[in-house]
Amino acid sequence: MSLVVASSPGRIDVMARELNSSSGFPVIGEFESTLARFRSLLAQIDFSKVNRIAVGGVLLHPEPDNASAYDTLGKFLPNIKFDAESREFFYQINRPFGVEVEGFDDFKFNSIRRWSAVQLQLLSLEGSSVYTKVSVASRLELDVNSPADVELSRTVGAASRALEIVVDNLIEVARGGCNA
Repeated sequence: MSLVVASSPGRIDVMARELNSSSGFPVIGEFESTLARFRSLLAQIDFSKVNRIAVGGVLLHPEPDNASAYDTLGKFLPNIKFDAESREFFYQINRPFGVEVEGFDDFKFNSIRRWSAVQLQLLSLEGSSVYTKVSVASRLELDVNSPADVELSRTVGAASRALEIVVDNLIEVARGGCNA
């Protein structure tokens, strides 16, 4: 895995990427264990001047075929019914949630979730021959962030507390909790 840190005035982006993936999909490992390693790296950062926290990720569950991908999506979205002919499903929702953060009134985080079934087709060329490999996955994209209009840096420890809340929400949604 490679860790990319990009910094510009007012913003730091930390991104983890796998160097080589045998599945065809870009992956960095099992979500919760990877997130635990990521958390330990973030614990070394001074957040005292951070105004906003945002953490996101794309979770892929490899599937043998499209029908299996829709079966998996149905388990996470029990109020949506899929049949064998379902195709091109995409569902997005922002489910803001409020928490108490010391020094702030009515503090709400955004919790954006996007579910879909995806298919990746890899083509390889060897001389005049073309080889195709198709990979299918159920997909959950997560983006949890603090409000843009709130300056976390005005309260000591607020950014670190916000980061913990954001990561806990990512884990809860990935486990199937609080889904729409």
